[in-house]
Amino acid sequence: APAALVFKTLADQFVGRISMFKVYSGKMKGDCTMFNANKGVEEKVGQLSTMQGKNTIQLPEFDLGDIGTVAKLTATVTGDTLTTKDSGIKLDGIDFPEPNLTFAIVPKTKGDEDKLGNAINRLLEEDPTLRFEKNAETKQTLITGMGEAHLNIVIDRLQRKFGVEVYPVDVKVPYREAIRGTAQNVEGKHKKQSGGHGQYGHVKIDIAPDPENDFTFE
Repeated sequence: APAALVFKTLADQFVGRISMFKVYSGKMKGDCTMFNANKGVEEKVGQLSTMQGKNTIQLPEFDLGDIGTVAKLTATVTGDTLTTKDSGIKLDGIDFPEPNLTFAIVPKTKGDEDKLGNAINRLLEEDPTLRFEKNAETKQTLITGMGEAHLNIVIDRLQRKFGVEVYPVDVKVPYREAIRGTAQNVEGKHKKQSGGHGQYGHVKIDIAPDPENDFTFE
């Protein structure tokens, strides 16, 4: 039975998603329907090609061990297996390392901000070691990668490939405080006369630590 592993994904701004695969069993033929063993869905496979630099050469099929490309797969990403539905084949995926360095990025203009989300999503399709987060507490846009060189390349590609210019800033840390003591009958008042009815507030509050979230130091 045919079986191929998608080992790399390219995001082309004109063609769309391009999946690079290697055939591990049987023959991979174009213009057919195959089964994504990882997602459990059928995938329409179009014309197959091989790449020579920036040029592509269309071929009707690929034999065992060959490397080729196919465009515009819907559900298939890097590490997925394409095979027949009844083959039972599921190839070992790719074990990518976890990213360990985070940059906060800020779009240079409002236009860059509008295009940033789509550009980042295209890069995430290409790079399984890249992470993207919009932090709800600090309101910062965060990208996490394998190191400083990796993230600098990501920032450069955002501008060069997608026309989105961003610059890095310091990552904010959302510090938290644990309540360790108890306070009772804390009272405060606010009065301000600025015309009309004015402003008035009167608050009484008791403060105590949460025993479920309490901790001690050794």
